Amino acid sequence: MQDPILELLTLVIGTISTAVIGILMKKYKDEIFKYFVKGKVKVLVHHRFFTECETVKSEIGRVNFTTHEEFDKVKTKLMLKIVELKCNAFKEEFEKIVLNKTVDNWSTEKLHQEVHKAYSAVLTGYNTESKRIFRDWGISEEDSRFLIEKYETFRSSIVKIVSQSIDDVILNTSYRNNYLKLSVFLELASAAVTLTPSSVLETFKAVNGRFVKYKNLML
Repeated sequence: MQDPILELLTLVIGTISTAVIGILMKKYKDEIFKYFVKGKVKVLVHHRFFTECETVKSEIGRVNFTTHEEFDKVKTKLMLKIVELKCNAFKEEFEKIVLNKTVDNWSTEKLHQEVHKAYSAVLTGYNTESKRIFRDWGISEEDSRFLIEKYETFRSSIVKIVSQSIDDVILNTSYRNNYLKLSVFLELASAAVTLTPSSVLETFKAVNGRFVKYKNLML
């Protein structure tokens, strides 16, 4: 039979330990929470956002666009290039952030600024590069601008949502470190990338027939 005094001491020590742990949890809950949920931002390079960019490029690459129910090689080539450039820009800009050696220690303000900067670079970068490539292929500047603007018109609501989510997520104090902030943001960005094919299809409904004049170009 266990010694009553030893049993009492065990009970007292257990009670005190529980109380101490409770006090510490309450006092240092933020620090403890950060410790257990903290992941290195660099592991987000394996986030599904980056694989989704590749998946979307593959999906569009299997689509044959038509004009008046006939295969339109020019339309197909142009749209594939737009999607390819935009997805590549997405991957490149956000890989720069997640692989930055100091990103785990960035302040909320700096992370917010860098994510906005990266998203802006995606939108302007692919736009400029698309026009340059189309010009080299023999597409007029007017038609290049028309096509890209039509595509962005159908993407405008998505662009606004992603842009707003940067503020909503990065500045949200519920996400207590940069790993969580970027993980949640990339999840939302993944959904936006997934919607790319529908935007592509809507774009070419709007430009049906405009690029037939380029059918003899060697693309």
